[in-house]
Amino acid sequence: MEAIWLIALDAAPVRLHDSVASRLEAARAVVSRALNRGDSVYGLTTGLGAAVDTRLDADAIPAFQARAIRARAVGVGEPLSTVEVRALLAARLVAICHGASGLSPALAETIAAMLNAGVHPVVRRIGSLGQADLSPLAQAFLPLIGEGECEFRGALLPGGEAMAAAGIALPVLGPKDGLALLNTNAQSVGLGALAVDAMNKALDAGFMAGVLSLEAFRANLSPLDEGLADMRPLLGHRVGAAWLRGLLAGSDLFKPGTARRLQDPLSFRCLAPVAGHARNAVAAASHAVENELASAPDSPAVLVERDILLSSVNFDTTELALTFEAAGLALSHLAATSAARIVKLMNAGMTDLPRFLTRHGGSHSGFATTQKTAAALEAEIRHLALPLGAMTLPVADGVEDYAPMTPAIVEKTHAIARRLARLAAVELVVAAEAVDLRGAITLGRGTAVAHAFVRGHVARLDDDRPMGRDYETLALAIEAGDLLRAGLAWIENWDRLLIALWEHIQLVGVGLAIALAIGLPLGVLSARRPGFALVVLLVSGALYTVPALAIFALLIPYLGLGFWPAIVALVAYALLIIIRNVATGLQEIAPDILDAADGMGYGRWRRLFAIELPLALPVIIAGIRITVVTQVSVATVAAFINAGGLGDIIFQGITQDFGLAVLCDESLRRVELRLRASQAEAA
Repeated sequence: MEAIWLIALDAAPVRLHDSVASRLEAARAVVSRALNRGDSVYGLTTGLGAAVDTRLDADAIPAFQARAIRARAVGVGEPLSTVEVRALLAARLVAICHGASGLSPALAETIAAMLNAGVHPVVRRIGSLGQADLSPLAQAFLPLIGEGECEFRGALLPGGEAMAAAGIALPVLGPKDGLALLNTNAQSVGLGALAVDAMNKALDAGFMAGVLSLEAFRANLSPLDEGLADMRPLLGHRVGAAWLRGLLAGSDLFKPGTARRLQDPLSFRCLAPVAGHARNAVAAASHAVENELASAPDSPAVLVERDILLSSVNFDTTELALTFEAAGLALSHLAATSAARIVKLMNAGMTDLPRFLTRHGGSHSGFATTQKTAAALEAEIRHLALPLGAMTLPVADGVEDYAPMTPAIVEKTHAIARRLARLAAVELVVAAEAVDLRGAITLGRGTAVAHAFVRGHVARLDDDRPMGRDYETLALAIEAGDLLRAGLAWIENWDRLLIALWEHIQLVGVGLAIALAIGLPLGVLSARRPGFALVVLLVSGALYTVPALAIFALLIPYLGLGFWPAIVALVAYALLIIIRNVATGLQEIAPDILDAADGMGYGRWRRLFAIELPLALPVIIAGIRITVVTQVSVATVAAFINAGGLGDIIFQGITQDFGLAVLCDESLRRVELRLRASQAEAA
């Protein structure tokens, strides 16, 4: 998902990995063989949609490809922005690189060239129901046949002219290319990635605003007591409470007698569970997008190993739609508490501060009318959070009688995030003003940064002035990630961070060492004995399934459950990958090499350590890369949380960066490539 953000938001250059060409060529060869055999394959030798029962004549197949694109370019409404178009193209390119579409390899290079040259097709956003985004993708790929419209260097040009101006040759579409370009969900997934970014930023801002409001209200912090959170085994509540404690660390609110009330209104008291559960919901939506990007969504899909094409439902985005619905609903709960806090901070009877936070009394309005802006934003968010539901109108002669409506759901969830960012901006300004009116109080480390962030963009309100511009300025800064960067700055205890990071890297190291010690011999035995391999892979697969979720056992030290349970979870997670890669690497060794070793008098053990394992090492290293990157990434998150309770700001910031994990991955990748190169030279 980070790659989608970089390509869409920062116009990062695109280059296809060296392995992509061979993958696409292998899949394309399967398509060619199926065509030569005369197999009945949807979209290759048959019509599309309701015309699936129509067999295509061989001489009609070439012209059918362009017609398939033209006929599905039926979108209406407002065009996607340049950022959204780039996200759509990038998401389609990612899916193509999995090698299951059977697309002509040259088309992948053409899409990459469009992104690099800045050729952005005009794509109108309404027209897809979420079971393959046919209409938006057809509009996006009209330029490949010299049609449609494109934005290029600030000018709107006919598609063919834009491609020519960018120096991109129009590709020749071969059999299945028309469908292979279209039959996926790149609008839902690409725009979903952008929505996740917006949700994370809005959620962080909403939480920071809420915490600053606790300071402004002089709230009672007893609900944040660790013992109370431990009595309720809900991760969202516990993470939210820890996040709050970390941001408020150092605040005089923790001093006895500082709180103004025994019990505060629920919008203040329930901030931890509401924000914590919102984080869970947004994380689930993020996970769904990551899964889509890691998937081959094509139908029919090419199974190279079996030399066949099979119709699939890998284009279904029900999970994506439902997780985004849940995320939007969770954010609407956070918005409801935010609006309530804004109003209460202006209530003199509730806060002992001047009414509407103006020291001038009734001659000045202060923030009075701001309440209406907050109420309007909350109402719009609540309306957008209403579930859209599944499609009820069958289309395509009744063949397509279900759709999850994912593009519309993604769009409305993104709209929720944009409004929440503005509501958070309003609350931050109001809370900062209330804090200033409190006089000499000591803020927490995180809330002090939040207050400084506000004052860096918005001056105090003394005389009445138009505040809408200030709110929008702050919201734009939030959407640009400025609050996140400011939030990271409050970590002053770098010594604790380094210690925590070292402890968690040790955790990963011990777990991987144990997994290698167990997985290596089991992998060798699996390569030798198919029956044993089946049992071992079934057992390790079952262990992998649970810890794939419980990989966050790296957070177990933070949750207080101990070091060794985390090791057990790490080992269980890594075993399947290591066993599978060891066995695969050994099985890929050519039999003539083994026969030659036997002829030279090598014994079983000497042959294993001198010949087989060195030759299998690139495949084994590839498996270790997968486990190291995942485990080091989560270890980094855990270390930051343990160092200061930064909580979800780190969940967003560090999980977007993972510099240490990237360093590990790149190092192991170079080892793997060097081993493969040396083996190729030896061969």
